Order: sequence, then C-alpha cells, then structure tokens
Amino acid sequence: MNGSARWPLPEPAWTAFRRGTGPSSRSRPRAAAGVPRLLQTAVDLARSGGVVQLLSFLSEPATVNAARWLAKQVTVVASNAFTHDDFRRSMSFLADGRVRAQPLHSRTVRLDELEATLRGLSAGPSDDIKVLVDPRRPATTEAV
Repeated sequence: MNGSARWPLPEPAWTAFRRGTGPSSRSRPRAAAGVPRLLQTAVDLARSGGVVQLLSFLSEPATVNAARWLAKQVTVVASNAFTHDDFRRSMSFLADGRVRAQPLHSRTVRLDELEATLRGLSAGPSDDIKVLVDPRRPATTEAV
C-alpha cells in the first residue's frame, strides 16, 4: 500500500488478505465478520465486475457507496449458511498458514462469562471481531 490508506483495513489484515488469496480472489471478497463498514470495504477490494459474498448478519445497518458499486459493476450475494466444502477449504487455509486467525481473535471468555458477553455484544457496536468461549477455563471464585 502507498502512504494513503484506501481501505479501513489495518496493514496486517491487508497483507494477510493479499498473501492468502492471490490476485484471482479479488473477484470474490467475503464480508463475514458482521461489521457493517466491512461490506463497503469488500466492495472496494473487489475487481470491476466481481462478486462480493456477504456471509454474516451485520450488527447494524450498513452504509454503502452506491455510486462506487455501480461504477465497479459488482454483484453482492448474501448467504447465512455455507457448505461442508467451504468449511473444509477454510480449515485448510488455517492449517497451511494462508489465513492467520490470531489477528481476528479479540478475546476468550469463560463459560460463566458467556451470558454477560453476549448481552454486551448485542447492546451495540463493539471493538470485538471474534470472541471465543473456552469452557475449560475455571470460573472465578469471589470471596464472600
């Protein structure tokens, strides 16, 4: 990237995207994090005439630049499901290092923190990208 960032992606995410997908994948970027602004980012990353896949429910309405969509002649396809082949391919990308999950992992919570975490996430915008639940982590014991 040059000195003026064109997309709101941090440099490690951009680097991972370019390294892990190759030039032909620009025809089909995916918005799967549930973050509304990333829908427009996916369109910005798509090549002219490309397809953007929306694979997640957005946490709130998305603001898009319809003029840019028209100029690029992109097609947006939405789905709230995936096939077993999609899952297998995703796992192979993680296993061989083409996709790094660490930059997407916001935090890990204990099972006894799950309800409060879900309430917080559903309350509105959040800095979290991916929250994992580890049922093996022991609950905290409060002194009475």
